[in-house]
Amino acid sequence: MSSELRDLEFLNTLAEEFFKQMHIRKTLMVIREENISGWEKWLQIEFSVFLRKYEEVKSWGRESPYTLDQRIAKAQQKCAVDFIIHQKRKHSQLALELKQIDSPVSCIVAMLKDIKKMWSIRTSEFDIRSVWCLGVHNEDSFESIHRNIVYQAGVQNIEIQPKMIVSKKIGKTGYGFTIF
Repeated sequence: MSSELRDLEFLNTLAEEFFKQMHIRKTLMVIREENISGWEKWLQIEFSVFLRKYEEVKSWGRESPYTLDQRIAKAQQKCAVDFIIHQKRKHSQLALELKQIDSPVSCIVAMLKDIKKMWSIRTSEFDIRSVWCLGVHNEDSFESIHRNIVYQAGVQNIEIQPKMIVSKKIGKTGYGFTIF
């Protein structure tokens, strides 16, 4: 099994256990019932609290700053990665961006932009073994999510391997999560 596939399995388990927490699901149901928007920061804070106590995480960081390669990203000079996660028994770290947009298609587009942003980090600064996005959006079928990722990735000229996509429902909240 490839290193990236193991990373995806780790992140999938991490996300499943995070979203399995009853207080997270209850809050997501309130967010849906009350039609609350702009809750991405809440999600990031809750995820931070979860990472602090997650047994398989050695260390983690938030909003880690990196310099962008000006040959690739001409408009911006710096960016911050939402989460840098160091697994136990691993020498290098994972970069993870979190997105929350209700529309699955809009969420996918934003996730792909974040992947492109992370790929434009100057390689001399990049101590990461793989980059990932975790998006939370309205529930949709895996087939529809997969089809939209393949289409939107083609539009943005990004290669996403189909086996490197996970998309699942978050209980009965009406939301789902996608990782690629």
